[in-house]
Amino acid sequence: MRQTFEIPLDIPDVTIEHVTTNPLGHIEITVKSTMVGTPCRQCGEMTTKFYGEDREIRLRHLPILGRQTYICLRPKRYECPNCDGKPTTTQQLGWYTPRSSFTRAYEEQLLLSLVNSTIQDVSIKEEIGYEAIMGVIDRHLDREINWEDITQFTQKIESKHINLRTRIKRLVRRTICFSKTEQMHDLVIGLFVNRYEFGLLL
Repeated sequence: MRQTFEIPLDIPDVTIEHVTTNPLGHIEITVKSTMVGTPCRQCGEMTTKFYGEDREIRLRHLPILGRQTYICLRPKRYECPNCDGKPTTTQQLGWYTPRSSFTRAYEEQLLLSLVNSTIQDVSIKEEIGYEAIMGVIDRHLDREINWEDITQFTQKIESKHINLRTRIKRLVRRTICFSKTEQMHDLVIGLFVNRYEFGLLL
């Protein structure tokens, strides 16, 4: 007798239409938005005049039982009756970033996997291209630092330096761990500081 069980998807504003397994053994979950309306891309006013559906997007999500999992969605499009030419706008849901191939939850998992690891290692383990992971990093790391907001963390600087040198071997002289580029060097330190010093979930 076949047994089934439920696993919460933890993705808001959608309903599941069907779940399939592709020839590679990956799980594909087709969902549909339950939200009605979207702000017009020109005037910014909310429009609820349904126009149709956009092409299907396929987003990598957190694995289920060790299997790669993908969310398939056809975003809704809405027409603005107030603007000249009645432009259409694609609805954007909060659990994924436009032009990204991953859900936000999966991007956060990728960033956590990079702590004490390399992009190449994560690329191999997750079967994701190197450039795709670099894109995730670029979307989540701030390039500018507002020192006025972090003055409370500037105490015991030397102690922090010791912790960095102890836990990130690429900062220690005469070691086989090193950064091939200055950009990679800064990214690793940035991920470490965000996670362990500020408690950010990346």
